[in-house]
Amino acid sequence: MLLANNRIRKDKEIRTVLQKGKGCYGGLFGLRVMSNSLTNNRFALVISNKVSKKAVKRNRLRRQLWAVIRSNLAKFKENNDIIILVRPKTDILKINFADIKEETEKMFKKANILK
Repeated sequence: MLLANNRIRKDKEIRTVLQKGKGCYGGLFGLRVMSNSLTNNRFALVISNKVSKKAVKRNRLRRQLWAVIRSNLAKFKENNDIIILVRPKTDILKINFADIKEETEKMFKKANILK
């Protein structure tokens, strides 16, 4: 888990980024990015019940995605709100961590949010 100042906490802020942010989508994930007035990046993950009905599986995926974000935290351009949307009806739960990390980093590069 990231520090509180690196997470988007409020539902209203998440909705704003989802509505007004620029989108970038791939096979497993989607990203919504919007600049903010803060000095740091903030992140949120959206993993719906359609990905898996079991909370254990969704939480495992959430922990893996937070680990990817944490490992790349110094590489991000500053002043962005970033939401990672996990696409339902993909086999993301069967993919190992290395492939999830690779796919996520590809999406970060595609969205042009890495330095």
